[in-house]
Amino acid sequence: MESCFCQIDSCVLCDAHLQSEISSEQVCQILGLLNRHSYGPREVLFREGDPSTHLFLIREGQLKLTVSNPDGREQIIGLGVAGYVIGLDTLEDKIYTYTAETIGPVIACEVQHKNMLRILKQNPDIALRVVDILNKELAQAKTLIRVLGQKGSVERVATFILSLIPRRGNLPRELLFPFLREEMAKMVGLRVETVSRVMADLQRKNVIEAPRGCIRILDLKQLRSLAGISIPPTEIGNKAALAS
Repeated sequence: MESCFCQIDSCVLCDAHLQSEISSEQVCQILGLLNRHSYGPREVLFREGDPSTHLFLIREGQLKLTVSNPDGREQIIGLGVAGYVIGLDTLEDKIYTYTAETIGPVIACEVQHKNMLRILKQNPDIALRVVDILNKELAQAKTLIRVLGQKGSVERVATFILSLIPRRGNLPRELLFPFLREEMAKMVGLRVETVSRVMADLQRKNVIEAPRGCIRILDLKQLRSLAGISIPPTEIGNKAALAS
C-alpha cells in the first residue's frame, strides 16, 4: 500500500490493515475523521450512562470496563487492550452501558459513531475487517465465560494473564499489571489465597515473572497450554522468542 499522505503516525486503521483494499486518498479521508488522544492512568474515556457518541480504537495501553452494581460497588466486566475497538457495541444505544477507564497510559483514536457508520457503509472492505475484529473480541469473551464457568483455578488465572496481551503486534516484554490480588480474584471468580498460590506456582515454574506492577511472560506456549488454548506452532515460536 502507498504511504499515507496525511502523515499521521501509525493509526490503528493502518496498523490493522483495515484499509488494505482502498486507495491512499480514501485512507487519508478516513483518518481525517479520527482524533488521537493520550490519556494518563485512571482517566475515564466515558462513563456508564453518558450519551453514546464516540467509539475508541485502542493503540497502546489497557483499560478496564466496569458497571456499577445496585449497591454502588464497581464490577469489572472486561479489559480493553491495544487493537480493541471500545464503544462500537453501543452504536445503536443512546447511552454507554459501561464505563471505560484507563489502567495506565493509553493512546486511542476517537471517532464519532455517525462518521464510523459512514466509513463502514462506503467501504465494504473496512466493514468486513471491523467485523473480524469484533468476532475475535467475541470469541475471547466466550472463552473467558467458559473458563470462569467450567475451568479450574490455574486455567482461570492463565486465561486472565493472556487477556492482557495486545491484539495486534508482537508480545511486549512486559505487560502492565496494576491489579491487587483482591481485584484479580473478583475478576476470575476465585479466592484471594487461591490466586496468590497459582501466581506463585507460575513463577516457580518460570512461566511468568511478576515484579510489582507488571507481568513478564517467559513461556507463552506453556501459559496457553495451562489455559487450555491451542496455538499454531509457528506463532508460538515467534512470540515466545520475543518474550525470552
